[in-house]
Amino acid sequence: MKTAVLYIATGRYLTFWKDFFESSERYFLRGIHKSYFVFTDSSPSDVAHSCSSKVNVFHLDKYGHPRDTLYRFRTFLTAESELEGFDYIFFFNANVKFVREVNADILPSAGEGLVCALHPLMSKADNKSYPYERDSGSLAYIPMGSGKVYVQGALIGGTSKAFLDMSRQLKKNIDDDLDKGIVAVWHDESHLNRYILKKNPKLLGLEYLCPDTLKYRRRCGWRQKILLLEKSSFKYGGIDYIRGKTDKKIGIFRYFLRKVFHCA
Repeated sequence: MKTAVLYIATGRYLTFWKDFFESSERYFLRGIHKSYFVFTDSSPSDVAHSCSSKVNVFHLDKYGHPRDTLYRFRTFLTAESELEGFDYIFFFNANVKFVREVNADILPSAGEGLVCALHPLMSKADNKSYPYERDSGSLAYIPMGSGKVYVQGALIGGTSKAFLDMSRQLKKNIDDDLDKGIVAVWHDESHLNRYILKKNPKLLGLEYLCPDTLKYRRRCGWRQKILLLEKSSFKYGGIDYIRGKTDKKIGIFRYFLRKVFHCA
């Protein structure tokens, strides 16, 4: 069995790659052949572990936020011919880190072959509160009252056929929206939620995508398997630094002021 692991790291997001790769090798689908597809605007020599036969580096231009995420499925399809040869494909956000073993429990069940992760912030909300796209002109549109879950775009997987079918359709939908001057409210994530509206993906809980904050780590407890590292943390320079909006890293004092008092 062969699994492709997709990873996008343009700009300063490459700072997360080393932790991701090493934690994946330690905990993710151990004993199963994995190949990594890293899409980046950095030089292959700047990608740690790029000398490994497991790591394939593809050049990807940085378009800026939000097109870096909007073009996600277009990016995957640049390696379509290579990906067709795998049994499973999984995409993880750059700031993902594995902290416990994740094995066959993450693989899709019989059926449509897709795997998605529930959004931790939506776990206690009802569907009227979900941040679906409400513009009926968008192909991501979900009418009020519809939808049972809200999934996050940080973890998407499945059989290679299901994953590539999804990527082709979502690329088309996003391109059609852009041709009309429409950008869905939560970009590719809005389109993903629309795509699964009438499908039955395997849904992963909080332990598979636990924000690395005290609140959520307490809620998840010993069950956490995958962490979403906090991009806004001073440890990584802050979200504006990571996204390239500023060259100034956030300091620890300002970071805690934002956390405690929600100030700018």
